[in-house]
Amino acid sequence: MHEFETQKMLDLKEVPTKPTILPLNGNADSYALKKHSGLSLWAAAVFVGGNMAGSGVLALPRAVANAGPIGIALIAVFCIASGYLGTRLAMCWVIIEERYPEYKKGVRDPYPTIGFHAFGQFGRILVSITNTISLFGVSIVFLILCSDILTALVRSLLPGYTICTWLLVITLLLIPLSWIGSPKEFTWAGIAALVTTVIASVLSIIQAAIDAPTVSPPPEYPAPGFLSFFLAFGAILFSFGGASTFPTIQIDMKDKTKFPKAVAIAFVGLMLIYFPMATTGYYVYGDSVDSNILNNLSQGPMTVAAQVLIGAHVFSAFIIIFNPVCQELEKALKVPSEMTWKRIVTRTLLMLLALFIAETVPRFGKILDLVGGSTISLLTFILPPLFYMRIVDQRKPEWIERRISIIERIICWVMIAVGTLGGVASTVSAVISITQDSGMDVPCYLQPFMITDNSTAI
Repeated sequence: MHEFETQKMLDLKEVPTKPTILPLNGNADSYALKKHSGLSLWAAAVFVGGNMAGSGVLALPRAVANAGPIGIALIAVFCIASGYLGTRLAMCWVIIEERYPEYKKGVRDPYPTIGFHAFGQFGRILVSITNTISLFGVSIVFLILCSDILTALVRSLLPGYTICTWLLVITLLLIPLSWIGSPKEFTWAGIAALVTTVIASVLSIIQAAIDAPTVSPPPEYPAPGFLSFFLAFGAILFSFGGASTFPTIQIDMKDKTKFPKAVAIAFVGLMLIYFPMATTGYYVYGDSVDSNILNNLSQGPMTVAAQVLIGAHVFSAFIIIFNPVCQELEKALKVPSEMTWKRIVTRTLLMLLALFIAETVPRFGKILDLVGGSTISLLTFILPPLFYMRIVDQRKPEWIERRISIIERIICWVMIAVGTLGGVASTVSAVISITQDSGMDVPCYLQPFMITDNSTAI
């Protein structure tokens, strides 16, 4: 893995000879690519799939339950839209390399660089800040999910310990690992992410099908409301959040013109996972399906295997995606890049902040909905078409003139409108759900003060 370092401003006269690849967002799981002679079509497709597939797939059945049967159609629509907008972002990079040949040597941060050429320093800073916030949110999602899975795995052995306790335990385990300068040599991380997610998803689907005849009470399918519908919007967006990272994969390909084919292959593969998981979970468990479908499955070898695979996956992925957040904060605070007490203190405090948020809202699905509706909506649905139109419309006598058809421009503006309205509504719905949900758990740190004779602490 290349060291992640977002530049405040890129001097066009001093382009790095080796790109530092941004960790990947989206649905959640973030990985970097190692520069070799170049990725083939199929290797690029695997990396696209590995970066898109992840913990978000566990929330899709709940998303469909929140939106009703139309949620299945939304998955298909968002899949197509996310893939298309990701290719438009990648096209921005093709144009930038065409206009500035020095970029062919490699860059550290392709997405912020695209933002720079679209809207100057404001565009670069906007992408960098949004991406960092998104990664921090995904880190919290992973922390909660890992604790949730561990709680389920050891419930029979340690019934007195629940997610609040395990959040603290896992955070203490992760704090020393967070002090690592930057994780390297994760060449196969994308493949590992894809393989573990596929196997866990297949096992979950099989177990859900086995559970179907014995589900009690019978599943119910109530009509969706405004709040629940836009919560589904955020969850589904989270599942396709990796589209904002397409340029980081494209610039490592041997033949960059084949990138759209790699996207098509990857998205067909994703739908072969997403559709069965979403539909099976929804129709088997109905409105009772959890935001983490693993919690609905009957305990058995397949469920345990799926939990272990996802748990190991998110535990290791946490370190990868949390590291760039640390580095961005250290750059802002001017903390030395080498190991010092300042790094230890800074990263420990940041881990404790993540723990505090997780202990305040110990619900995997709620943080996932919030991240999906806010930062991922901006990075995946709003900025790519906006940057694409802006860059294509720029003119200089020495540049090849490019144009966008009226139909494509309309599509771009529709995507911006949908991303903006849906993202705002989804974010507001997530905040309302977090603050007003009657079924919401009391924050972990307040529970000891609210124990009664008929209640138990988490």
